[in-house]
Amino acid sequence: YRNSEFTELPATGCTFDFNHATNTAVIAVPGPDMALVIRYTSSGVESECASISLSNTVTVSPNPASPGQISLVFSLHSQVTGELSVYDLTGRKAAILQTGSFVAGENSITCALPSSLPSGIYSVRFSAPSVSITGRFVVVD
Repeated sequence: YRNSEFTELPATGCTFDFNHATNTAVIAVPGPDMALVIRYTSSGVESECASISLSNTVTVSPNPASPGQISLVFSLHSQVTGELSVYDLTGRKAAILQTGSFVAGENSITCALPSSLPSGIYSVRFSAPSVSITGRFVVVD
């Protein structure tokens, strides 16, 4: 464990996190389209475990979008540092929406869609060293 950072357990594909402040351990067991999250405390397994959907797409709303606020939703097997970017149809990176640490499970992000994007079809991609998730959306003026 590394002080409340998720650590991958190589032989299993699982991730493990231990939080010293709360004396709580979390194990995430990924499946093909969901992960089971088990939380352990000093008194044993916590009764509220979570099943997290792990879709392989980034959902964008509203879609079609116009310059202004958009919402992006995607799920991850484990906590990672990555980048959420917009690409045009030629594959050129048109904008970086957010970079940093993203949590295991569902990520729901609201951000500004750059006004410099002309009308057209775009893809949004979350990329990290071990993850790449994409979605498509349309921009209209």
